[in-house]
Amino acid sequence: MDEGSLPDPAGSTRHRALAIAGWLALVVAAVLSSALATGDGARSVDPGEAGRAQQMVQAQGSGDSIRENVLIQSRDASGDHRFVDDPELREAAGDLVAELRRTPGAVRDVGSPLVAHGERWVSQDGRSGLITFEVAGNEGQFKAHYTAAVKAVKQVQESHLRVRFAQAGDHSLS
Repeated sequence: MDEGSLPDPAGSTRHRALAIAGWLALVVAAVLSSALATGDGARSVDPGEAGRAQQMVQAQGSGDSIRENVLIQSRDASGDHRFVDDPELREAAGDLVAELRRTPGAVRDVGSPLVAHGERWVSQDGRSGLITFEVAGNEGQFKAHYTAAVKAVKQVQESHLRVRFAQAGDHSLS
């Protein structure tokens, strides 16, 4: 074959403006085409296990679950305050569970180290307990329900000054 009949591999270097304009047109077309896809079918899903779990929850029709956690431990780092043996920590956990359950419809599925088989909510070193709960309701109710849950945590915290309460979860960390 004649060298002149081969495609010019350096064509894009000689026509830089045309090559750049072509790539920009491709990017604009991709962005515009994604904007045309609307509705629930266009929602993205997280990759990996989180995405599969999200799809399973949505398939069950229960919507996205917003979980929150409150770590409870002694503020006194000098002593050996084990959650299972410390009445003050256990009382704080019990008060928090009771207060969360008093928020009318705001939370559900409260988990606690105080229930049967509750050891799964106690840290490996035994110094911390975890209270877990789900913020209940639909998107329209979420803000009020989340605010009620945070208020419940703060209220219990104010009555147990020697106990550390650290809240973290799907909403509070985002």
